[in-house]
Order: sequence, then structure tokens, then C-alpha cells
Amino acid sequence: MDNLMQLNHDFERNTWSDNDVIKLRSKILLNALAHLANSKVSQQNKTAILRWVRSEQVLPFSFVTCCYAVGLNPAILRTGVMKASR
Repeated sequence: MDNLMQLNHDFERNTWSDNDVIKLRSKILLNALAHLANSKVSQQNKTAILRWVRSEQVLPFSFVTCCYAVGLNPAILRTGVMKASR
């Protein structure tokens, strides 16, 4: 929770360091993967997450960008996620 409070504080001051953005990208990626593994998450939400994972777009918070931000190969992680989601 402290990390979320820190991100909220950073948002309020409207200044984001490169490290802040990397932390956010990491949290987005981890949250998405956790939701895919959670049986309580709706199929609709899981479908939206898988669509995000399959996307090749390179946008500020796309799957590809979030993977690269934490040093992961998006193609390798995508393959694993898609196999696990079957």
C-alpha cells in the first residue's frame, strides 16, 4: 500500500521520474498477470487482459512497453501467458 500512496503523491505533484514510470509499468504488468491467475476475476476482464497481452502496439503502457520496462522479452512472456490461459 505504501507504493500506491507514493504513486498517488507523485501524481498529485504532476512530476513523474523515469523510475516512477517504470514502477507503474511493473505494477500494471504484475496486476494483469495476477488477474489472469485469479479464479474470481470475470472472464470478460480476462479476455480484455489477453487482448492487451496479444497486442503488438508500442504505447506508453502497452504490454510490450511494460515488459521491456522490467527487462522481460514480451514475445517469450506472451507465449507463456497464452499457453497458461488455455
